[in-house]
Order: sequence, then structure tokens, then C-alpha cells
Amino acid sequence: MFEDVRKLANIGSSAHYTLGVGVHNAVTASLVERAGFDVLWLSSLEISTAKLLPDANVITFNEVSDILREIKRTTTLPIMVDADNGYGSDETAIRAAQEFCAAGATAICLEDNAFPKRNSFYVGIDRNLEDIEIFCQRIKKVRQRVDPSLEIIARTEGLVAGRGAKETIERAYAYIEAGADALFVQSGKFTKEDFEKVLSEIKGYVPIITTPTALPEVSAERLHAMGVDIIIFSNVVMRTIIKSVSEVLSTLLYKQNFGGVQDRMLPLEDLFEITHAYDWFDMT
Repeated sequence: MFEDVRKLANIGSSAHYTLGVGVHNAVTASLVERAGFDVLWLSSLEISTAKLLPDANVITFNEVSDILREIKRTTTLPIMVDADNGYGSDETAIRAAQEFCAAGATAICLEDNAFPKRNSFYVGIDRNLEDIEIFCQRIKKVRQRVDPSLEIIARTEGLVAGRGAKETIERAYAYIEAGADALFVQSGKFTKEDFEKVLSEIKGYVPIITTPTALPEVSAERLHAMGVDIIIFSNVVMRTIIKSVSEVLSTLLYKQNFGGVQDRMLPLEDLFEITHAYDWFDMT
């Protein structure tokens, strides 16, 4: 996957970037593919929210693997799996990577948040990062023990944790040296200037990934011009589902008939088409 990204990035055209969306199950993955996006991001925030849990290392890699298998059955898109910080140790990171590889992952993403992780957008909480050398050793150990076809993304939360551009750049170079196939650089709401500094320094070495949640006004084309190769809209699906379903249920309770919400629901025939329902029956 990243080899193809490198080839496109080297062309130098602003048109050549990859777009992905965060998903949490087979139907959301299928909808993303049908919409025309390039890659899936199996998001820990989406999965945790679907289980009504915080994004704080409380889901297991076995739970993620089960969902990954369901998604792999339904889509042809590459799947990048959010593996958090490796679930607490080098050993669990290796085991998770092996399981994800066996389940059909194209790449896994390991982040330098210390265990237990805290979602990038949680406000007013302690946020610690793993020591650079310790995290580099984790990348190296996973690389040594996992099928080379599985690509490794190293994600740095340096900017989100307030470490500034200098340390974030140091971490990025160290992770590349440790064997990362791609870098995921996360930006916070007030770190856009440092984000641009980091990208200008590290672009071109390996493919760079980001999610523009904190930069909603910045276009994908602009992000690519800054140095980003893969843009992931990482939490739009779950946020849309919760808002839309809540509004429909509120209307349904008030109207107490389908008529009041019919125009906001998918027709049943379209639902059956998405699930290929009639393929299961002998229609002759």
C-alpha cells in the first residue's frame, strides 16, 4: 500500500493523495467503499464508542480482530488498523500485530501514547508519552516478529501532548530509523503552526498520515501541499450516526408513527441491496 502512496507522492501533483474514513463494523466499511474512498481506518475511537466505552485502552485486540475479520469479508479496500499503543507492552504489541495480520490488516498503527492511552481530543487530563527509545524498541520488535507484508505506521502525539515541533520531529526521525513504513502526525486545535513545521521537516522520507479533526477548515488538497499523503476522516461516521439516530428517535417518539421519519430512513429495498440479501435465495 505505502509503496503505491510513495509512487503517487513522487509525482508531485496536488491531486495525488489518499482519502480514508474511520469505521467500526462491516456495514460502515461497506458504505465507505461504496462512497468511493480509498482506504479504511479501523478506529479505536469508533469501536470504543460503539461499545459505549472510552477510547482509553479498554478494548482488547481480540475484539478488534473479530471486527477486522467481518470487515475483510465485505470490502476490497486496504485496511489500516488502529492498534493504540500496542495494548501495554512489547509482547502485547507483537501479539496484536500477528492477530491483525492474520485477520487481513494491510497496516497497523502504533502510537507513542503511554499506557493507558488517552484519546487525542480528551481535554483536561494528564497526557504522557512513551520514552522515545522504548517506543523505537517496540517498533523494531514488532517488525522482527511479524510478516513483512504487514506495514507499520508509527503515530506521534507529540504536538497533542504539548511537546512542540522540535521533539515531535525528533520522534518522527527516530521512528523512521526504527523501521516504521509510514508516520501518523496528529495535530491539536492550537498546534497548526507547529504541525506545518513538522511536516515541512519530515515530508518525503516516508508517507505521512493525519486526521484533520482539529483542522476542519483545512482542505485535503492543502494538507497534501503541506506534506500529508493520506488524509483520514477518522470519526465522522460514528458522530454522524449518533446525531442522526438521536434526532430520528426524538421525532419518532413525538410523532409515534413512521410517517414522521420516513424521509430520513433508508428504503428497505436499498437496505436489502446493501446486504446482498437476495443473493442468498434461489430466485429462479
